[in-house]
Amino acid sequence: MLDKSRVSGWHWVMQRVSALFLAFGLSLHLLVLHYGKLPGGNVMPAATSTAKRFGGDSTFLWVVFDTLLLGCALYHALNGVYNMVMDYNPGPGFKKTFAWVLWAVGLAAFGFGFILIGKFVGFAMAA
Repeated sequence: MLDKSRVSGWHWVMQRVSALFLAFGLSLHLLVLHYGKLPGGNVMPAATSTAKRFGGDSTFLWVVFDTLLLGCALYHALNGVYNMVMDYNPGPGFKKTFAWVLWAVGLAAFGFGFILIGKFVGFAMAA
């Protein structure tokens, strides 16, 4: 069974792993979505880029990538907030309540983000 120090160690490691994935994922997201080039050398608008990105055979891979990027961003942000608050050494009741609130916020935000990714896929299929 894991004791508290080993669990905290895994949160520390996952914070760093999510940071690496975010650095890579955000770079790829910006390059593909915001700086996609048209054949004439012009930058395509974001809606056109999204439609082209989600169209074709690679739709599933982009949905998986965007879902992972969303999950990593939420984990990294909420774990960082939790660790900053825990640095002030609050009582055990507050720790537990705060953790549950962050879980609820994280799951709600992930669900909302996943719905938006699905809307973009629907938009791309209709375009």
